[in-house]
Amino acid sequence: MEEDTLPSQQEITQTSSAALSKTGWKSKLPLISVGFSLLIIVGIISFLIGKSLSQPNTSPVSTISQLSLTSTPFPTPTTQIPIPTLTTDPNANWKTYRNEKYGFSFNYPQNWKMVDIEGLDEMEAISLTNISKEDHTINVIVWRVTGFGYCYNYGETKKIVVGGKDAEMADGVGGSQMCDEPERFINRGNTYVLIPIDDTDTNFPRNQIHISYDYPLNEKSLAKSNLNQILSTFKFFDPTNNWKTYFDSDKLKISFKYPPDWSVGFETHIGKASPVLSSPCDYEKGQRCATLQIFTETFERGRKLEDYFHFDFNGKWPDQIIERKKLSVGGEEALAIEYFQGNYFYGSSENERGRVLIMVKIVRNQTVYTITFSEEGKDRNQIKTSADWQNKAIFNQIISTFKFLD
Repeated sequence: MEEDTLPSQQEITQTSSAALSKTGWKSKLPLISVGFSLLIIVGIISFLIGKSLSQPNTSPVSTISQLSLTSTPFPTPTTQIPIPTLTTDPNANWKTYRNEKYGFSFNYPQNWKMVDIEGLDEMEAISLTNISKEDHTINVIVWRVTGFGYCYNYGETKKIVVGGKDAEMADGVGGSQMCDEPERFINRGNTYVLIPIDDTDTNFPRNQIHISYDYPLNEKSLAKSNLNQILSTFKFFDPTNNWKTYFDSDKLKISFKYPPDWSVGFETHIGKASPVLSSPCDYEKGQRCATLQIFTETFERGRKLEDYFHFDFNGKWPDQIIERKKLSVGGEEALAIEYFQGNYFYGSSENERGRVLIMVKIVRNQTVYTITFSEEGKDRNQIKTSADWQNKAIFNQIISTFKFLD
């Protein structure tokens, strides 16, 4: 009986190898074809994707976006048109009044006309009139006043601030019995504003900007609105900014500023040349002649500054002291005395005598500096009180610019 024998592993391997050898490459054709086809398909897809990415986007949305950008080109710098800035400033395009003498300015509407007030040439006086409402007028005057107008009955005085300065305001109703023609002011209103302009002036009445607004009483609200807008534009500045400068680094060793329309001369005092400043003197225009003189002398030890003021209190026409006060000049303590010089004659008769002087003395480095100031009118007529001086504020301004150069 024959025994069935199982083929060995070696025989199986040899049989498989022989079988594959017999079948050869033909048996692999289907697989090769499938792989080749896949390569072709992948290549075509890659080509299409690359082509799509290399072309510009021509979708409808992109086209609309491009059209919207190119339809509003930006202007080039050479053709740029400035766009006006909108403003809500009610004072835009207003006119400007500027007072160089007293150092203030304000704006007023285009439809208001400004003129000088006749007969007040000796003062800084202007009048503003509303062209479309000629019964609205504003007078602005710089002078020494003690109160408000006489033709109105005024209510309570209110404290206000104008351009950073303390001021007073009052509203009045026309027809005061103190007025020469009260009937003219019936149904009229008035608002007064007083602004002191020289904080160093201790005299009373003080030099002030005097603003008076006349209007129909039934248009008070409009007038107050107009006035408040004008007051809101007030500015104060240093009037000495555009002044000339006197400079002496050799003898007096001082410098100071003075108005451009003033002149400088020299007089001999105690054997030395002393500068003398003079204001314009056109009497026909109401101007008064102001004179400021500076001289020096040696300070002697053991004496007081007051000893260098020479007054005659016992003569036939004695001097009279009006005011004495301390102040600072060029950083040094000074003493200023305003007095009436009784034995000064400006004419041939006894009635043509006397004048008011301000004398300031300073001691520095064993030298006494003296500054005198006075003012006279036509025919050398003297002003008997400094409250009536036109140039008191200018004198104070000149003093404020003093500098010692040693």
